[in-house]
Amino acid sequence: DTNKKSFENILYVTADIIKQIAIMIYPVMPQTSVKILSLFSIEEDSIKIDSLNINIENIELGNVKPLFPRVE
Repeated sequence: DTNKKSFENILYVTADIIKQIAIMIYPVMPQTSVKILSLFSIEEDSIKIDSLNINIENIELGNVKPLFPRVE
């Protein structure tokens, strides 16, 4: 049970950091930022510095697709 709670905590923290990075890269990489934030159901028009505090607890991630095309 302790391992499950620890695992869930690690996943939550990781997802929250990804959300925060996506918000902070918006001015430089807006399309990539929007793709990432759409997984968390965060719309482009609500991306502001205050969005860093959006609680993602109990949000189901959307369909995950590669952010960039694969180069072979």
